[in-house]
Amino acid sequence: MRRSPFPKPRGARPPRPPKGLFGNRKEFSADRLGSLSRWAREYGNLVSARFGPKRILFANHPELVEEVLVHQNRKFIKHYRLRQARSTLGNGLLTSEGEFWRTQRKLAQPAFHRDRVAAYGRIMVEFTEMSQSPFQPLSPARIPSSSSLR
Repeated sequence: MRRSPFPKPRGARPPRPPKGLFGNRKEFSADRLGSLSRWAREYGNLVSARFGPKRILFANHPELVEEVLVHQNRKFIKHYRLRQARSTLGNGLLTSEGEFWRTQRKLAQPAFHRDRVAAYGRIMVEFTEMSQSPFQPLSPARIPSSSSLR
């Protein structure tokens, strides 16, 4: 079994931000990104927060995220709200778990290869530049004929 890149002494708990009656929900609801950023800055790579009766751990270091998502994924389940969304979103990569998720992840993996992602970046830049340029109607010569649309 692979050892975690972030060994934790037995019995030690990750640091956590101060909490009120409902835990950290009020602060988090007011400014989600700000709360996550501040907690990572002030409390480190692994932060424990409470939302009502539920305790949630936030992994803030790329190696720790990789450890959870790649090497230890069998030990974790999706958030209950994401699992509830399965009826709306379907049983895809975002909502599935276990062997079905692993199979889907392997199928989708080539699309996220470094070279492919770099190519997507170029395409996104081109489309962004086109969307920022003033609108110019097509000249009659550039309008596709109905035969070219078949």
